[in-house]
Amino acid sequence: MILIYSHHPLNEDEKDKQRNLIKDRLSMFFIDDDFLFSTESSPRLIKELITQHKIYLFFTESISSIGLQSDDLIEVIRHLLKNKGCFRSEIDNLSF
Repeated sequence: MILIYSHHPLNEDEKDKQRNLIKDRLSMFFIDDDFLFSTESSPRLIKELITQHKIYLFFTESISSIGLQSDDLIEVIRHLLKNKGCFRSEIDNLSF
């Protein structure tokens, strides 16, 4: 499952835009195209989402749009990597 994170709720057009962007740029790296959208701001709950939904890609437009403290963001990314997931920030051109 792919988690698309946004600090603010996305309308349907914005969700379609994010889905299409991921499919166009990254479809060669995954088979499944199940998407989960989240605006959750609690690092603990984000980590639970990663574990429960078997997130293999955490996608966000920008790290600054996540709104987490640096230590919390590091903790979330570390948890994602530990669970064999990947992290992608589009604007920052950053991947883990």
